[in-house]
Amino acid sequence: MSWIENDPTIHLGRTALVIESERLKIIGSNLANAQVPKFRALKCDFNEALEQTLKTKSSDVELVATNPRHFKAMGSKGVKLPTEEEEVSHRVDQNTVDVERELAELSKLQVRYRASLSAVAHRVRLIKLAMERSP
Repeated sequence: MSWIENDPTIHLGRTALVIESERLKIIGSNLANAQVPKFRALKCDFNEALEQTLKTKSSDVELVATNPRHFKAMGSKGVKLPTEEEEVSHRVDQNTVDVERELAELSKLQVRYRASLSAVAHRVRLIKLAMERSP
């Protein structure tokens, strides 16, 4: 196992990016189905998913090395992210998607995703700098 796989900042950032990517898919699906009768909106609680993922040290993303210099993929399988909204629909068509709420979640997700990506990129720059300066 490589030392970079054990770096807590990279592991946490990678885990957050995986969860945020899944949340983006869920929000996209909800928005795409906003006009479908009887569609039940899906949700993903970020804090719950992150806690579950960190406890099991897993990820549902299959990483593929396209270059022999790539680091080995980290993580294992087994975290269930999306769940159905338990909300009762007040719409005539029984659809539970709230477009305004989904768009607000999308805005929050964009900020979180950029912050996670920035943290990982900063850590990689620090590691690269340390490697360049080491004898």
